[in-house]
Amino acid sequence: MDNLAAISDEVDIRLEGKSLVIVPVHAPRTGWFVGYKPEADVEPLAALPVDDSTEEWAW
Repeated sequence: MDNLAAISDEVDIRLEGKSLVIVPVHAPRTGWFVGYKPEADVEPLAALPVDDSTEEWAW
C-alpha cells in the first residue's frame, strides 16, 4: 500500500503464487514526446538530390 497515489482509473490485477497483485496500468509510450522539439529535428533526406524529371516510372 505504499503507492496508492500512483494508481489511477485503470489497474492490472493478477495472481502471483498465493498473492493478489494490483498495479496501475501505464499507457505505452507515456512521456515519449516530453521535451521533444520538432524544430531541432534534422531532415535525414534533405541532402539527397531532387529529381526534377516529370517522366513516369516504369515498374
